[in-house]
Amino acid sequence: MLPRLNKRMTLADFERAARYLVDRGMDVRAFILLRTPFQTERQGVEWAKRSIDYAFSVGVECCVVIPTRSGNGAMDRLHESGLFEPPRVEDLEEVLDYGISLGRGRVFADLWDIERFFACPRCGPLRRDRLNRANLSQRILPPVKCQCDHLERS
Repeated sequence: MLPRLNKRMTLADFERAARYLVDRGMDVRAFILLRTPFQTERQGVEWAKRSIDYAFSVGVECCVVIPTRSGNGAMDRLHESGLFEPPRVEDLEEVLDYGISLGRGRVFADLWDIERFFACPRCGPLRRDRLNRANLSQRILPPVKCQCDHLERS
């Protein structure tokens, strides 16, 4: 995925940099995008989880999961051409819960402008509040239940 996104850093580069900092007593934080372009919903969730695993394996102490957003021109064009769909707030919940469950470091969900990911006006605010409480407590909280949970999303 890194070459498709025109990223010039490799996993080996990241590991080398992270280990260098950790060896010198510095905490390292990783920013993980949830559902980058060219990924299905399930791929986005799975790759975010794998990224958390990898980050912790190389000494990262804190992971921040950021739902990939449109709005910068390039992402809008990818969305228009069918190559990008933003993640669901439920996907962010799943990835955050996974990261916290590992107990290997802190994991946070980026909640900036999270309302744009709400599919349901009833449970969206409840899910935001749950994510915020999980960020603060670093605990997996009871899931939000809503009638919209049975609806399919492509």
